[in-house]
Amino acid sequence: MPTEVELAYAAGILDGEGCISVRKKENRNGRICYYCGLAIAMVDQEVPRWLLTTFGGFLYTSSRKTKAWRTVYIWRVENKALMDFLSSILPYLILKKKRAELAIQLCSMVRKKGQSRKPPMTIEEEAGRREIATQICAANQRQYIQ
Repeated sequence: MPTEVELAYAAGILDGEGCISVRKKENRNGRICYYCGLAIAMVDQEVPRWLLTTFGGFLYTSSRKTKAWRTVYIWRVENKALMDFLSSILPYLILKKKRAELAIQLCSMVRKKGQSRKPPMTIEEEAGRREIATQICAANQRQYIQ
């Protein structure tokens, strides 16, 4: 369990280096689904590795196309791990607090594994998810593609 200092540090890293994003995807039944994710990318691997060991998620690298650019270490977290991470650092966030609150709300609406046999989501549920996704994208200052 991370200490309060570590939670505050992780919040600062997210505020300064992180990105909370939303993916829009059409499932096999033709329904639109929204997925939240969070990524923190740095050229030094120490912090992304610490985030991985402390909070879970995934770590991967990305090399830029030109030789002048160094390898980038990207820590990514999604789904339940994203909700847990954001909930734990929420009191310490400043810049991305509203986005984190929206992401937690959207993640809580996503059906868990094994729930896919339940009735399809209603038009109202889909509209609610779309509204939250649109707010996250607007907070990221990106235009949401309908």
